[in-house]
Amino acid sequence: MFKFNSPSQNSIVNFITIFLISIFSCACQGEFAEENKHIDDLKIQLAANKPNADIDIGLFESRIEFIESTLRIFSNDYKESMSLELGNSLSRYKAIKKIYTRRVGQFHANQKEHVELETQLNKLKSDVSNALMTKEEFKQYYTTEKTDVLQLLESSNEVKKGLYELELDYTRITKELKPILAQIKD
Repeated sequence: MFKFNSPSQNSIVNFITIFLISIFSCACQGEFAEENKHIDDLKIQLAANKPNADIDIGLFESRIEFIESTLRIFSNDYKESMSLELGNSLSRYKAIKKIYTRRVGQFHANQKEHVELETQLNKLKSDVSNALMTKEEFKQYYTTEKTDVLQLLESSNEVKKGLYELELDYTRITKELKPILAQIKD
């Protein structure tokens, strides 16, 4: 077998080995630089969605409960004849509750989807870096992930907008109903 007797020859062999490994790893990284850039762009878009997730969702959940209890009180305990205005306010209140409920459900689904997308993008980047897929496979996965990220961004915008657009109506109707609720409870 081939033996090296001199320590300097071992150093040269070690240097050459390290040099070849570093060249190979740089070549692999360069080969997938474009794919990694696309994945990083999706991660940036996903991170830009954070403001849409900064919703005080507990506030809206408590409003749903308040509306439910208010509607229940009017249904069970209000004995007088109802004016058209009061009937319209209660109908609008019921519609607001329905929208809040749907948007809160979407918010929770979006939160779950956000976490899943982060995980999928990290896995995709790892697979690309480890050369576990072809460029065609990458394109298919990337297209799917890009579509999912864009859908999440759109859904998150709709949820936030939908919840906060109802604020004026909710506040107005609540002000109208509080004195009547106080009379019913007495």
